[in-house]
Amino acid sequence: MIPLENFKKILKNHPVATLILNPHRDYCIIDANDAFIKAIHKPLPDLLDKPLFQVFPDLEVENDRSADNRSIKTALDKVKETKTDYIFGPIRYEIQTPKRTRQAKYLETHSSAVLDSKGELEYIVHAIIDITSQVLNKNELEQGLGENQQVAEPENRTKVEIELESNLQTIFNNSVEGFVLTDTNLKIKAFNNKASEYILLKDSPLKFEKGNSLLDHIEDPWKEYFKKQVDHVLKDNVAQYQKPLFMEGKGFRCFSFSIYPIKEDGVITGVCVSGRDITQQKLAEERLEKSEKKFRGLIENSSDGIMLMGEDNIVNYVSPQVDKIMGLNWEILLDSVFVSHFDSKNANHLNQLLDRLKQKPGSQLKNVLIPLVQENGTARWLEFTFSNKLNNEALAAIVVNFRDVTIRKQSELELFKLNSRLISAQKIASLGYWEYDVLKEELYWSDEHYAIWGWPKAFSVSFDNFLDSVYPEDRERLVKYHKETLAGKHQVDIVYRIIRADGRLRYVHALANSTQNGLGEVVSLEGTVQDITERAESEQRLIESNERFKLATRATSDAIWDYDLLHDRIFLGEGFATLFGHEEAGTEVSSAWITAHIHHDDLEEVWTGIGTTLADLEADHWHDEYLFRKAGGEYAIIINDAVILRDASGKPVRMIGAMKDVTALKIEEHRLRLFESVITNTTDAVLITSPEVVVDGDLSIIYANPAFYKMTGFAKEEILGKRTSIITGPDTDPSKLEKLGAAIAEGESCSVETVFYKRNGESYWGSLGMAPVRDETGVVKNYIAICRDITSSVNYIKEIEEQNKKLMDIAWVQSHLVRAPLSRILGLVNLITMDPKRETIDELLPLLFQSALDLDEVIKEIVRKTQNLT
Repeated sequence: MIPLENFKKILKNHPVATLILNPHRDYCIIDANDAFIKAIHKPLPDLLDKPLFQVFPDLEVENDRSADNRSIKTALDKVKETKTDYIFGPIRYEIQTPKRTRQAKYLETHSSAVLDSKGELEYIVHAIIDITSQVLNKNELEQGLGENQQVAEPENRTKVEIELESNLQTIFNNSVEGFVLTDTNLKIKAFNNKASEYILLKDSPLKFEKGNSLLDHIEDPWKEYFKKQVDHVLKDNVAQYQKPLFMEGKGFRCFSFSIYPIKEDGVITGVCVSGRDITQQKLAEERLEKSEKKFRGLIENSSDGIMLMGEDNIVNYVSPQVDKIMGLNWEILLDSVFVSHFDSKNANHLNQLLDRLKQKPGSQLKNVLIPLVQENGTARWLEFTFSNKLNNEALAAIVVNFRDVTIRKQSELELFKLNSRLISAQKIASLGYWEYDVLKEELYWSDEHYAIWGWPKAFSVSFDNFLDSVYPEDRERLVKYHKETLAGKHQVDIVYRIIRADGRLRYVHALANSTQNGLGEVVSLEGTVQDITERAESEQRLIESNERFKLATRATSDAIWDYDLLHDRIFLGEGFATLFGHEEAGTEVSSAWITAHIHHDDLEEVWTGIGTTLADLEADHWHDEYLFRKAGGEYAIIINDAVILRDASGKPVRMIGAMKDVTALKIEEHRLRLFESVITNTTDAVLITSPEVVVDGDLSIIYANPAFYKMTGFAKEEILGKRTSIITGPDTDPSKLEKLGAAIAEGESCSVETVFYKRNGESYWGSLGMAPVRDETGVVKNYIAICRDITSSVNYIKEIEEQNKKLMDIAWVQSHLVRAPLSRILGLVNLITMDPKRETIDELLPLLFQSALDLDEVIKEIVRKTQNLT
């Protein structure tokens, strides 16, 4: 049993006027829904906890118009006694309007018993249905309203009823359909002004008259067919058929006829024949059918998927590509809650986005990336665009356009690995919500917004400190863009850079809608911000490395084609001009045209593949890759995907597909493999770092090639994410590090030679060259360093320098120590020559001998040092 409170919530917005009554307390009113309150023009407090017949005493009186003299109280007593449902009516009841006039209503009541868990009656749901129009229409039919017929005014009728009957008669006579009312023997009882035109379908001398037989106006061969249809209707069925007719002066016309029984108290008393001209409707349907077929052929076979969701997020339409894109069968998606197919985190995220989107009719959310986890545990990345079309009469839904961007994500990751090995894993981007009150200058951020900035949630954010967080080079541009937004020149859609609280540079994408006052002034902004650093850096790095990789990242539109197999005609979409330069785009060609543009080496295999696929009755998809000639004569590598449409017998009648030019991608894949081979196999150590400097030129390492690990002995997990100071030590020249730091600060290249250290602490001399890598705007995105072990060269130079030092020492000895004793010897010899006396010689001879001994010692020292040098 549904709890009373839940039951009351369900009935709150039900369109049928409904009461919940207590059967054990004089049918006291427990609750009333909005439809009931609106119908009786009384506030809810005047009804609650009061007996039904105290509030509406007229309802307790027996209805003198009813056939069996029953009353609503009798009906409720019956429900209470039998514990079953009971329908009572019609009854005539006059309701007082807000203008204090009395308005007659014909009502029918449906009383339902609600039992508790023990089978006892707990309360009664009393629904009151307004059947005034049905009763009045029945009265009109009984009175045989027709051409120039008047309705007798019954006694005791109100002015409102008389006016209503007059209006109904006018509507009946001026209806777009022709009506004829007969008894069971097809004797005419009534008809309207359009009966002759839309049922006789010609200028006939016989005019409709009451009492005549309708069969007199039906021509062969339709008369027998008409009689059979009437026999079918008299068995309580409805017959419908259409009749084409060529009319002189009017051309081809088409008419629709309906025959249905007329009942009184459940007994068939006659039939009603209606006819109408549906020529324009038929033509419109044909045009609509052709337009819809072409639309579905283009849209449903596009590479993008399309879904429509109601306001309750229930999926009520899925295009054929959804199976392929999401990996979920359309039967699973249809009539399901959209977010239920995602994990809890992403489901909550999607719910927030959709709730915000629903608050802005006509708004749109673009580039929403959400992963969908598959049964095997892998994630399929989907890029969504949500459009709020709930207020659109034709759609009345949220339109979901999406595509599978898993390959793009994987390609980006592969490019990161091949280009610089910068990213080992990819983090799902978060999305923040923000509001800005222009008049109060108040800024509100959601928790996700704070997380993107790395600020604590308790931080009171203002526009000024937000502006301070913007990267200086983007600040002036952002301020100008903000002023233009407040001037109403555009909505917010901008990418800029910020500096997080931890000092890291991040790219963010902001989207917002503005709210204007009656003067057209922007008074508030409301939008989202998404951290797109990985995507932005990927795009910028692809641009930077364009000369090395030549890989275009912008997606090109598909070349859509529609192949009519029965008539051998192929419609070429505009993509054949944009992708391949063919002037035939937008026209129809034969299969021979396609054959002429397929490379002769691929031609046989392509058509054999198509033939095999078409012959397989179970096949509904065709895929191939081959060379296709462009307008200039060169060939493009294309991927061609198509769906196959078959008739009821399984015969293929159409193929609708899309061609993608993947030439650049194939070439780039080859070039990237070559680049990876060069980096991987070089003997020099290669490091790539982040651009953010910690101190004195110290940078964060995000990639190292195999030669680096071999040279230093470090493992990958010991290097990635670490600072470059991990390879420096006590003997590393500080001045060299300062030189590196100064060059990095200026964004310049630099080369140094100093001592570096291996993992085991062993030092070595290295020659290090470092250069910045810039994006297209000149901003340094990374640094690349190439290091070579020059220890042997440095040691050799040191040995030469040591030898030079010793030679200089020997030279000094020769030039100083040898000169002193030699000078004494020369002086003594000079004295002996000047005074050759014996006593003089005897006196100077010991001195001369000592000087000779001193000179001998100096010469021995020179010899010893010379021997050490060798």
